[in-house]
Amino acid sequence: MHVCHLITGLGPGGTPVMLRNVLASLRTRGLTFSVINMTHIGPAAEQLEWMGIEVHHLRLSPGVPDPRGLWRVTKLLRALKPDVLQTWLYHADLLGALAGPLCGRPPLIWNLRHATLQPGVDSRSTLLAARACARLSRSAPRLILANSRTGLQTHVDAGYDGARMRLIPNGFDTTRFRPDPLARAEIRGELGVGEQTPLIGLAARYSRLKGSDIFIRAMQRLSQSRPDARFVMCGDNIHSDNAPLRAALRESASDRFLLLGERTDMPRVQAALDIAVSASVSEAFSNSLGEALACGVPVVTTDAGDSADLVGEAGFVVPINDADALADACFDLLQRPAEHRRRLGERGRQRIERLYSIDAAAEQYLSVWREVGGAAARAAA
Repeated sequence: MHVCHLITGLGPGGTPVMLRNVLASLRTRGLTFSVINMTHIGPAAEQLEWMGIEVHHLRLSPGVPDPRGLWRVTKLLRALKPDVLQTWLYHADLLGALAGPLCGRPPLIWNLRHATLQPGVDSRSTLLAARACARLSRSAPRLILANSRTGLQTHVDAGYDGARMRLIPNGFDTTRFRPDPLARAEIRGELGVGEQTPLIGLAARYSRLKGSDIFIRAMQRLSQSRPDARFVMCGDNIHSDNAPLRAALRESASDRFLLLGERTDMPRVQAALDIAVSASVSEAFSNSLGEALACGVPVVTTDAGDSADLVGEAGFVVPINDADALADACFDLLQRPAEHRRRLGERGRQRIERLYSIDAAAEQYLSVWREVGGAAARAAA
């Protein structure tokens, strides 16, 4: 079976990571994979190619309608002749739906990885693509996958065909993301942070949706009661050249914030933390939270998307947009004995291993592809 994946971009972000991890888990199962990337080229592209997966780049500009994209993807799909076309994110879902009738209608599966559809929160381009997909949802895709219960219900409420929807939560590679005392010591040495220094981290791109400024305000407040703490931020656009970020930090003890930018060694960074934070305003199913839990790190998260379900009893959940509550929860954790935090971290890792392994998620994708591909083959016979 040949499964072709059409994705909006292979830049930094949780969706390219999930695609890469699913294909890595299944690459010995006798399937053929190809990937068509619409926009950003990032580390996931190189990793996919290293696995022997053919990657094609359309090189479209993000958020800019370009009819040439439809022509290019149609030409590629005619040549590739996939048994199943799996699309990832709204613009890829829409492009896959438009290209299908022009290239033999390969069985199409959409993949939704968003939890809100709100003007002022989500971009105009995102909202327009989602609305168009809602209208096409009863005819174009055979199935629609969602990675969170919150996201599934949001899209049903927005007009998507609920009868075609399935839930497949994210999965995490617990062989890569694991407690690692050596990595903890190395990263802390790199950052100039002692073993006993409380280290709290936010792994997310700079974005209102990811709550970057909420995290900064919360840590500013926390630093008043815990001046020994240090705060790590890493992700796309996390650097001193980012003017809004620089302005937000100017009002605080900015020397306590460590801006790491994009990192390719996130298992090591996560393992170095004492607390991992998600401050998101909007989140479907957080990769960074799951990775931190797999590393045995206690977490504090806002109640965005399915974050509370993911964390369970392995951390604290606070209201969205509440910097004070976020600071208080982190303070509470830091005041507890180190042994308590260690047990909490163990509980989180066990939860990921039991409920959210990457192999379990990949098996669910494989089952869906076989179901849809097999049904199409029988119909054509």
